[in-house]
Order: sequence, then structure tokens, then C-alpha cells
Amino acid sequence: MHWIAPVLDGKSIVISTTKAADELNNNQVPEEAKLFVYDVTEQKLAREIVPVPKSRTTGLIVEVAPGRLLGLTTTGAEYGKPGSGLLYGVDLATGEVLFRKPLPWPVSIDSHWPHWVDPSYEYLGLVRGPEGFLWTWLKNVLVRIDPKDANVQVVGKINPVGYPTFVGKDVYLSGPEQLRRIREPIDNR
Repeated sequence: MHWIAPVLDGKSIVISTTKAADELNNNQVPEEAKLFVYDVTEQKLAREIVPVPKSRTTGLIVEVAPGRLLGLTTTGAEYGKPGSGLLYGVDLATGEVLFRKPLPWPVSIDSHWPHWVDPSYEYLGLVRGPEGFLWTWLKNVLVRIDPKDANVQVVGKINPVGYPTFVGKDVYLSGPEQLRRIREPIDNR
């Protein structure tokens, strides 16, 4: 498990995974990473979803509308340049993958994302901004994603990256550097 997201007002939990040896199956590594949807009310696994065939990880996830999930992961060769970023959308009720959208940059500064050693310097997450968009990094490019149509807008290239936190319309970046502030980076056109 790498990421977890409550969905449907907490009635279900979606677990995002990375391929790993299965101790209950002779340490076999599955062909692809999966999303697992756990029904909290029924206390059972309700569905398994493969959003990206042959993927190493299902990546970052967040519910963007009731029963609709947005994910950010890395691509394989079938979706363009291996290691590039890939957005996907999933309907949790049916398990249908609604879209897969290749992105121009990798998710991480490391070609083997997610890390097994120390991912703390990456500051990866899907942070909701005050305008309702999801903010994240594609390598060292800060972007915001419109949850309604998965449109990706570049905010800017920033080195080093930091974890974004919003105060009003300003975004603060924390990390090993001094606390940094970007004043009103949101263009509401």
C-alpha cells in the first residue's frame, strides 16, 4: 500500500498499491499494480481495479466527485515515454477506467518512482487549492489539475520542490530550504 483515500463520505476506502512480492503466493510479484476498494459498511473488499495495465504503481489518488477517483502515476511503454506522468480517472461503482492522459513530465525526479528507501524529499501529494484544483509536482514543475476535466495547468518550475500549503490565495512551500511563499499564483480566468 502506498496511498489511501476515503470515498463516498467514508463509506469506502480506496487503497493504491505498488507491485511487490506476495508472501501468501510463493513471493510471486503480480503483473500490475491495482486499486483495492474496501467497503467499510460491509467490512469486505468490494472491487479490484487495474487503472493502467502492467503498471508498477497506481500512484497518488483522490476522490474528485462522489464515486469518481483521479489518479496520478507513471507510464509504461504503451503510453508514450516510459516513466512519464499519467493521469487517470476511475468510476468506482463500475470499476471502469474513464480516461488515461499522458503528461509531458515524469511524476518524480527519480526514474524508479515510488521510492523504496526515503521518499520524504519528494513532497508528492494531490493538495486541494482554494480554487478547488489539485496541486502537485511533475518532477520540479508545479502544476494544478482541474478535477472536472483533468486539464493540467503549469504554475511554474521551482527548485527545490516543497510541500504546498495554502493560506488564502498564497501557497507556501516547506522543505529542507527556508519556508517559501508564492503570492497569489492562481489565475481565475
